[in-house]
Amino acid sequence: MVTSDSAARTLINQTPSPTSPSRLLYYTLQKAGNSSAPPGVSRPVMITPSLISSLTYDPRDEVSSYITLMGTIEGALNVRPSSIVEEIERSGLRGRGGAWFPTHLKWKAATSTRRRPVVVVNATEGEPASSKDALLMTTNPNLVIDGALVCAYATRATRVVFCVPPGLTSRVTEILQIRAKHSKTRIGLEVIGAPERYVTGEASALVNFINTGAQAMPTFTQLLPVYRSGVANAPTIVQNAETLANVALIARHGAGWFRTVGTVQSPGTVLLTLSGATRVPVVVEVEVGTTLRSVLGLVGDLTGPIQAVLVGGYGASWHSSRSILDTALAPESLQKLGGSLGPGVVFLLGAQYCPVSQLAGLARWMANQGAGQCGPCVSGLPAIATYLEVLAQSRAKADTPERVLSLCKLVESRGACHHPDGVARMVRSALDVFRQDIEVHLARKSCGKSHKLSLPTHNVLA
Repeated sequence: MVTSDSAARTLINQTPSPTSPSRLLYYTLQKAGNSSAPPGVSRPVMITPSLISSLTYDPRDEVSSYITLMGTIEGALNVRPSSIVEEIERSGLRGRGGAWFPTHLKWKAATSTRRRPVVVVNATEGEPASSKDALLMTTNPNLVIDGALVCAYATRATRVVFCVPPGLTSRVTEILQIRAKHSKTRIGLEVIGAPERYVTGEASALVNFINTGAQAMPTFTQLLPVYRSGVANAPTIVQNAETLANVALIARHGAGWFRTVGTVQSPGTVLLTLSGATRVPVVVEVEVGTTLRSVLGLVGDLTGPIQAVLVGGYGASWHSSRSILDTALAPESLQKLGGSLGPGVVFLLGAQYCPVSQLAGLARWMANQGAGQCGPCVSGLPAIATYLEVLAQSRAKADTPERVLSLCKLVESRGACHHPDGVARMVRSALDVFRQDIEVHLARKSCGKSHKLSLPTHNVLA
C-alpha cells in the first residue's frame, strides 16, 4: 500500500482558478528514488484549497502546517447542526465512493431516529485500480478528518471510526494523536485496519467487521440498512474519504463556492485514478464533467494506442476508446452510455493486449473476491469466469457468449450484496465492446496479442 515513507510527491501540472476549486490539478506518486519533477516544474504552491493541493505541507510538522494554512475546523462549526446539513444539501455534494448518492440524504436518514448515529470513514479502497483514498489518507488526512468531524457534529454523532488499509493505520493514528493536542472535541475517534478485499468497502461488510472483528462480510442490506442499524446497532453513516474531504471544504467555503465547478447535477471536482497505458499510474483531480480526452491531454506520455477504457471500476462498464473520449466524465453523462463514474477508476487498455484474456482474468479475479454466501457468488460468478477462460483460449463453442449472457441475467439482483450485479454489468459491456475480438476467438484463431493480465489486482500506487 502507499505509505508516507514509500511515496514521493511530484506536481505535474496545475491550472487553478484563484476563486474556485482547482479546475485541473493532478499528481503522480512514484517510488522513492524516482521522485524528480518534470522539466520546468517547481515546488507546488498552495492557491485555493482543493482535495490534493496539500502536498505543500511540511511533513515534519504536518498538523501545525495544516492548521496554519486552513485554520481549525471548529471555526466552521459555530452554527446549528441542521444548518450544516442544509449547506451540504445546497452544495449538491454526492458521495464519491461509487454510487454518487446525495450526501445530505444519507445524513438525514441516519438522524431520523432518536439514537445518536455513528460515522464510519470508508477509506478501505478494495478497488485495485483506485488509489484516490490512499492518496488522500497519505497526503491529506487532516482534510478527511475535518470532514468526519463536520459530519459527526451535523448529525450529533459521538463516535467516528476510520477504516483504512492495514498499512495506513499507524499514520492515521499518529495524526489523530497530534490533533488531540489542538482540539477540544469530545467525539470519540478510532482507527481500524480493514481487510484488503474487494467487498470490504461495501457498507454492511464494513459495519460487520467493526462489530465482530471477523471477516468483512456483506449482508442483505435491503432487510435492515446500516443507516437504521449499523455499528453497535446504532444508525450508521458510512461515508467515503473523498466525500468527507469535500465536506470539510464546503464547511469552510460554502455551497456556492463548491458549485462554481462541476455540473449542475454533480458539482465539484473528482479524483480519478488512471492506470494501464499510462507511463505511471496517476491520480488526477479534475472538474466533474471534464472529458477523458482533456484528461489524457494533461497526463500525456501514454505507452501506446488505447483500444478500450474501463470507467468506474471493476463492477462498471467497458467502453470503446472512440465512444468514450469526448464523453463528459460525470455520472449523468456516463449513465446515458449504460455506465457509471463509480469511484473514479479509469483503466486504459493498450492495443497490444488481448481484450478477451483481460475479460477472463478480471472475471476470475472478481469471482474469487466474492463473499461466498449466496448462490451467485458460489456458483454463478465462477461459471461465468470458466466460460470466458475457455473463450480466451480459443476453445469455446459458438453459443458461449449467449451462455455467458444468460448467466449474467441469472446472478443479477439475487446476491447478498451488489457484487454479482457489478460483475454481470462489466461482463455484458465487454461482450459488446470486444465482439470483434470474440469472433476471432470463436473461430479458433489466435488474435496475436498478449495474454498477460494488464489489469491491476492490487492497489496501483502500491
